[in-house]
Amino acid sequence: MTSLFIHMEPPLILYILRHHHYSFEDSPLFATADICLPDEISLAAFWQLFWNSVLFYLVWQVVYHVYITIYKADKIHSGGHVTSSTWLLSNNKSHMYKLCYWVSGGDEEHLQYSYVFVQLAYTLITTLPTILYYYVHWLHACVLIFSLMMATWNGANFYFEIFSR
Repeated sequence: MTSLFIHMEPPLILYILRHHHYSFEDSPLFATADICLPDEISLAAFWQLFWNSVLFYLVWQVVYHVYITIYKADKIHSGGHVTSSTWLLSNNKSHMYKLCYWVSGGDEEHLQYSYVFVQLAYTLITTLPTILYYYVHWLHACVLIFSLMMATWNGANFYFEIFSR
C-alpha cells in the first residue's frame, strides 16, 4: 500500500490541480493558496520539465543502485532483503526476465544492468505522453483508472499467490 500511495499520489494531485482547478480556500492550512495549473503549457516548458524529471530519475537510479549493490549486497544475496529487481528477475519464465535476458544478450551476469536499462526505457516511454494527459481530460482520467485497476489486479494476484502457499 505504501508503494501504491507513493506512485499514485503525484498523478492524482496533478489530475486534480490541472483538470478541476482545486482551490484550498476551505482548508485551514492553505487558506490563502489558490493552486491551479495554466490551461496552456509551451512545448519548450514541457521538454524542460521532461528532462528535469529524467535527470531526477537518473540521480535516484544511480544512488539506489550503488546503495543496493554495494551497501546492501550481502543481505540481498543472503536472501535477507528482496528488491524489485531480485523479485522480477527470480523467475526465468516471467516477461521481465525474458526481456532483460534478451537485452543483456543472453548474459545472466548482466541481468541487473539490463534491468536498469529496461527500467530507464520504460520511464522514458511512459513519461513522453504526459503532455497529452495535460491537455486531454478524459485520457488522463482513463490512464489513472487503468493504473489503479492494474495495481489492484497485481496486488490481488500477489496476495493470492502468497496466501495460497
